[in-house]
Amino acid sequence: MVPEDESPAKDIFPSSVVLVFIYDVQDRNGKTRPCLVIKSEELKALVLAITTTFDPDNLQPNEIRLPYSENCGTGLDQPNVVKCRWFDVIELRRCTQIGRVPAKLMGPIIETFRRVNSESEVKEKLEQSKNDPP
Repeated sequence: MVPEDESPAKDIFPSSVVLVFIYDVQDRNGKTRPCLVIKSEELKALVLAITTTFDPDNLQPNEIRLPYSENCGTGLDQPNVVKCRWFDVIELRRCTQIGRVPAKLMGPIIETFRRVNSESEVKEKLEQSKNDPP
């Protein structure tokens, strides 16, 4: 057992950018990808997927650009967007933090997340995660 103060998840909280395995929006194809933590609890977090697949000339209402470069602090190195409709609940012990999103972007991201997802969708995903095996 890892002592609590050495847990890799101890510094992961809202605004953290993490690498974690998640499935696509249809819950079919999965891969390890960067995600943005928007809510975290002791063992789990609600995350939004970050992708480099988007049309920069035609951003969708659920897409918000994130900073990227070697020195910007996000850990992202390519043009990207956070997809506010593509969310999942993850176990913190299964992710690795690579950076943080600037605080000034978190408000618009949370607002967009709430606008494009129904409360029942979010509640259902949270309930499903309670039944996931440890």
